[in-house]
Amino acid sequence: SNYLMEGHIPQRIGSLHPNIAPYGEIFKTKDGDLITFAIGSDVHFEKLCAFLSLSELVEDVRFHSNQQRILNRKELFDLLQEKINHVESEALLSTMHQQFVPVGKINNLKDVFENPKARTLIREELIDGKETKRITSLGFRWE
Repeated sequence: SNYLMEGHIPQRIGSLHPNIAPYGEIFKTKDGDLITFAIGSDVHFEKLCAFLSLSELVEDVRFHSNQQRILNRKELFDLLQEKINHVESEALLSTMHQQFVPVGKINNLKDVFENPKARTLIREELIDGKETKRITSLGFRWE
């Protein structure tokens, strides 16, 4: 849409969203977990800031709208990271989920396959005398 409507050729920005912030930035919590947000509305941003005791950011001209948050993305990241450094991941995740703020923990493969649901996707088989393991299906289902 950005290209079709404005002729804007996007630059590589990894997991960051070109039109929403914070969205895709990776933050580290007090207990060392990595988390990411998908803050798609001002209401989500207000709830995040309230939880982190950063409510003043909501009225700050640099961050009061999504467009301003995109322009000041790096500075916003630094301010949020400073607070997230002092928060345990479970407290942040559970509070944000209760308030319907999109956030998720970034799991490594060990974390993923310790989950009982993920274990059900593992197929073990003996092939040519060798024990093998692989994923049998997609990691999600449409219901």
